[in-house]
Amino acid sequence: MLVRYLVTGFITLSVLPLSLLPPVALGEDEASREEMLITTARKREEDLQKVPVSITTFTAEQIEAANITTTLDLANATPGLYFEAFNSGSASFPVIRGLSQQNISFDMAIDNNVGRFIDGIYQTNRNAPDIELLDLERIEVIKGPQNAMFGRSTFAGAINYVTKKPGDELETKVKVGAGTDEDYMVFGSVSGPLIGDTLLGRISGGYREFDGTTENLGNPGDNLGGYEETTINGSLVSQIGRFSATLDGFYNDRDNEHSSQHLISDFNCGMDGYGGFLYLCGDVPFVDPVDISPDAFGTENESWQGVLTLEYELEWATLSSISSYSDQETLSLQDTDYTSGGQPHPVCDFNISGPACFGFFPPPPVSRIQDANVYNHASNSVEDFSQEFRIQSNSAEGLTWMAGVYYFDSDNNATLGSGVDGSVLAPGEFYTGFAGFLATPDPVNAPVPVSDWDSGTETIAVFGQVGFDITDKLRLDVEARYTNEEKSIDSRLNFFAPGTGKADDDFNMFTPRVTLDYQTTENIMLYGNVARGTRAGGFNGSYPLPTCSIPTFTDQVSCEGGGGTWYPGIPGEQTFDDESNWTYEIGVKTTWPQYGLTANLDVYYVDWEDMQIAGASESTNPSFRSTVIRNIGGVDSWGLEFDVQGVAADFLTYGVAYAYSNPEYKSGSVDQGAATTCINFLGVPSGTDICNFGPNNEILVGGNQLGRMAEHQASANATFFGNINSQWRWSVRGDINYSGDVYTRSINQQEYGDRTIVNGRITVETDSLTIALWGRNLFDDEYVIANALQPRTFVARATDHTQSEGRRAGISLEYRF
Repeated sequence: MLVRYLVTGFITLSVLPLSLLPPVALGEDEASREEMLITTARKREEDLQKVPVSITTFTAEQIEAANITTTLDLANATPGLYFEAFNSGSASFPVIRGLSQQNISFDMAIDNNVGRFIDGIYQTNRNAPDIELLDLERIEVIKGPQNAMFGRSTFAGAINYVTKKPGDELETKVKVGAGTDEDYMVFGSVSGPLIGDTLLGRISGGYREFDGTTENLGNPGDNLGGYEETTINGSLVSQIGRFSATLDGFYNDRDNEHSSQHLISDFNCGMDGYGGFLYLCGDVPFVDPVDISPDAFGTENESWQGVLTLEYELEWATLSSISSYSDQETLSLQDTDYTSGGQPHPVCDFNISGPACFGFFPPPPVSRIQDANVYNHASNSVEDFSQEFRIQSNSAEGLTWMAGVYYFDSDNNATLGSGVDGSVLAPGEFYTGFAGFLATPDPVNAPVPVSDWDSGTETIAVFGQVGFDITDKLRLDVEARYTNEEKSIDSRLNFFAPGTGKADDDFNMFTPRVTLDYQTTENIMLYGNVARGTRAGGFNGSYPLPTCSIPTFTDQVSCEGGGGTWYPGIPGEQTFDDESNWTYEIGVKTTWPQYGLTANLDVYYVDWEDMQIAGASESTNPSFRSTVIRNIGGVDSWGLEFDVQGVAADFLTYGVAYAYSNPEYKSGSVDQGAATTCINFLGVPSGTDICNFGPNNEILVGGNQLGRMAEHQASANATFFGNINSQWRWSVRGDINYSGDVYTRSINQQEYGDRTIVNGRITVETDSLTIALWGRNLFDDEYVIANALQPRTFVARATDHTQSEGRRAGISLEYRF
């Protein structure tokens, strides 16, 4: 019902004759709100309303007014952007235009569909820092493929955080805040000249701690979902004649507490052949409180980055060099059974049953049931280096051009471990099933190693742009990038077995974008563009080495010579190729100064091919029954984005936005990753009530929507403001952000409920002091933000759900001098 009202309102606004609206006389304060917004989405500063790309921009003032401190806040306020975070934020996946990636990996060498950038530098780190502490000038959410300009991980779009740079006047700011659930923060910045106009500097730093909002039965008094973070940012800018040098850097230390998560095993659909169920169909419930082991600390993340930008301005062009280095360490400890007391595990007594304790079929005899905690460990260490050289025309109008080369090198070490508490077992006792492999007397500090690998990415790319005016109103821009990406892996341990060893492969990608824009008047621009997005391929880390039916033989000749049978892998399945899309869009950007209004509309169609999705292996190795990532799927999608920002009166500004996306799998698409839901332990299809099977028991998903995306998203805000006296001003802002139902998986049987988040902020201020009272999620809406199927240690998989934080409120004081 809410969606229908919102859509009706947006359509009414879009067709309302603007001539019927009274012109708005803007005062000095309101006129400042109408200043030109700048974007660097095309590697040069441009007027946002003159760039023929769909972009949502938040200035520093808007970030503060909307109280955006996390990527989830940003997504809630940006129709067309959805966000999920797993494992206490150590793995997070933004989704733009509903194009959720199906090949999700905790290996940071695997690209996301949407990349995050700080000042245009790609961020491998998936644990996003607190936005408020980054000292930002603005945030740009750029929609549609951005590979031509931004490069990797921009298959569906990009998020660019632009930090503040020093100015030529001394500016100092101090901000402190306190809120509910032990929310405390302090932030300060100093900016100004160090050596006349030759050297400018800026430094900022902040600290925030927050206890979370979800009660934890496993540790009363210490909520879940909180964090503690320290961030330091610095910038030096030197200008000598035509030469400038900028050194930027930041350090971030963030500890995320365990997320508010719960596990559902009370299934109601998908028969497993034993009289039980394998899946929950319908809406996912919200659970509060939850029960998490206090030993599971969540995720600890430490990272830093340095960037050196050198520029030399000629009369006709600018030469640029951008060098960056970053380092990050992530350590995670998660409660896998989601109970502080542990889940029940069958125990077999070897003294009574002997070797039968170690069998699977038939099941081992059970002597008793023991509750035991289960933990997952993960650590990642990543080092990135990038270098870009480019030359570009100085003019942003008429004939423009750019040419550049880009180099990127990333090295990643990842280890996974798991442990079932074996300290409660008596001598001679063993857990049955999979838990027997994971038993350890100290599952928190001494887990059982599961996987260990190094991976690397080396990228070399050339890119360019040329644009020119065909007529005084019609303009053509062509952008393109050619990328060679070499990926490598050294798998030492692979799910308890010896690793698959070393492998490397090259991926070559060409990503053009062609844009036409027509400036009908000074304030109305029509545009259309065609762009190709790509996402590089990778490795199937679980792919088996060639296997002999006689275990003592390790090569094909000796195996067959000894009477055995050689089971080779499929070389083509050891890796998977890049996936790509062609996006076609048309739009209009309008500005109506006499009404204090901007109104933009964008309509698009996406043809996604060679999707990286789980498929059944064609290997003849009988011991290998797992699925592998293959390029066997596709998606058709269309959608629209609409936003209006304006000044309704000399005391009121407002904004409304709406995004619709409808990505559907193409006919014949297969998602064998749903096999654990649809096929029982004997390999027999049993989920015929919820899954569509092909002739070879492949799971067909053609016509279904992609999971982990919202079809409808909308937001609206209004700010009332005025003067108290000649020194003091006041403002009251309200935000309402809506997101529709979200399917968890490709079979479209389970979904999160929709959500409506209401935020508010009241401020009184002078030129030097701001006092703000704020509230987030004022009506305490309860919603799920992420979902995953989790393997259990002795029973069928269960669905794990990560939940939102509840209502928060606080006060902040900011002093500028």
